[in-house]
Order: sequence, then structure tokens, then C-alpha cells
Amino acid sequence: MSLIRDVTARYNPIEAWIYDRFVAPAVLQARDRIFLETGALEALPSGASVLDVGCGGGQIASELAQENPSLRVFGLDLSDAQVRRARKRSVAVRFVPGSALDLPFANGSFDLVYSIGSIKHWPDRARGLAECVRVLRFGGQLLVLDLDRDCTIEESREFVRLTRFPRILQPLWLRIFRAKLVRPSLTPEEARGHCRPLPLTELRAERLSRSPAFVLHGRKAS
Repeated sequence: MSLIRDVTARYNPIEAWIYDRFVAPAVLQARDRIFLETGALEALPSGASVLDVGCGGGQIASELAQENPSLRVFGLDLSDAQVRRARKRSVAVRFVPGSALDLPFANGSFDLVYSIGSIKHWPDRARGLAECVRVLRFGGQLLVLDLDRDCTIEESREFVRLTRFPRILQPLWLRIFRAKLVRPSLTPEEARGHCRPLPLTELRAERLSRSPAFVLHGRKAS
């Protein structure tokens, strides 16, 4: 599998199906927590534009659009296979193929740019974060969730339990998860360091309790 060999490789159709079927349900639970704990959605104006960078099969963007019909939601993913799955999932979201390192949107297009579980796949994390900030409006929010490289084995095991992999396969998936996804990820301090040159205020990068992940949240300075 290409993703196991290279974490920055785009998902092929088989990997897109595996993520969609087995992993996405666990990631959706993290989505609910970070939107609630950061208050990111409550702070949005009516009719706000939102971008999901690294949207995968579109589960998060689709639910967001369904639950908040006043929002204009966009999703972007490097994998054509993932974008095709996302477009089948929802017609309320505009899903487009593209790279986080070169977002195909004008400066100041969005009130909220979020990325969940994607930054570890970016070949240049600093450039990707700079692109996310570029397409934010002044005062717009940046929200990032990804794996903390320093997470414990027990925190990783708890996440694997939330996936839909059969129990007999979970020990194998845990080893793959730790070696191929946790190891190339960032720490909260590294994520914060990538953001220091960027025009962001109220910047926080903190561990998500009872989880192998961290959350980064800030606003674009005017």
C-alpha cells in the first residue's frame, strides 16, 4: 500500500475505502470534541464560508453542512479517489481535488479553515499552514487536529478501539498506526513553531485529553 510506504502519498482507491469504512468513524468523534471545546462554530457569522483541508471521503464536511445549512462548506483532498467518494456522499458541499500546499482559492476566502488528521501527510507542513492562513479572512479561524508524535501507547490503543477494524485485526492496526502515522506526526510545540511566522493571534496548541491527538487553534490577525 502506497500510504504505508510513504505517509505523504495520495490515497489510492483501496486506501480510500479502508479509511472510509474503518477509520473515519473514530475521527468523527474527535471532530465533535474539538468543535465543542474550541467554540469554533459558535463564533462563525451567518452565511460563513468554511474549508476542510484534507477532507478525505467528506464525512466531516458533509455532516457539518447538514447540521449547519447556513454555512457554505468546501472540501479539498489530494486524492481523486477520496474526492469521488466525498461527492457521492453530499451535494451540499463543494468538493475539489487539490494540494494543501497550493490551495486553489483566493486570499481571504474563508471564515474558518480546518484540517483534521491531514497535516502529517503534507510534505511541507509550514507551507501548508501558511496556505491555510492565506485563504482566511481577517479574524477568521484556523483549526487543526492531528496525532501527537509523543502520544502514549495506551492513547493510541484507545483510538484504535474506536475504529471499526475487527478486534482480531486491532493489534496489527495498532502497530501500523504507531509506526506509519504517529511517528511522522508533529508535537504541539512543533505545530506552534510552524505558526509563529504567520499572522495569527490567540494561538493555542494543546493535547486533546484522553486522545492521541493535539489541537491547534488561532485567528488571523488584521
